[in-house]
Amino acid sequence: MTGLPVTCPGCGVSYLLPESLMGERGARVTCPACGHAFGVTTDGQLETPLPPSRSMERPAASAGRAVDADAVARELLDALAAQAGPELETAAREQRLFAEHGQAIADAFDEFKRRVGASAPTQPFREELRRRWGVDLFPAGEAKR
Repeated sequence: MTGLPVTCPGCGVSYLLPESLMGERGARVTCPACGHAFGVTTDGQLETPLPPSRSMERPAASAGRAVDADAVARELLDALAAQAGPELETAAREQRLFAEHGQAIADAFDEFKRRVGASAPTQPFREELRRRWGVDLFPAGEAKR
């Protein structure tokens, strides 16, 4: 997997943006580290200013509107994959995903719970982990369906 080097103008974190996420005019990016939204051109330059996009808003479960938990899980794990780059895929294939990226996955899960609500089901996040990297997580006492 190749990617375009990107540095967040909000916090300075650098990561590889997968080429598959780039459109004809670039991509809208939400930094996985700080949540800052920005645009990137096809040659890796930052777009400024970036008008707000409804699709990039961080939904708050307490705001009283429905949150698409599946979309939140996909977005967070897309960001994790972009930040970690090909090392994440290698670790997953070699069954070292949690040994090498466990804290980042836990952080993504915490952000998932923050966005969808602490009492929301965890199934969308778990299913996205399984779909992407073959990780099958079930909390203690929870049976497979």
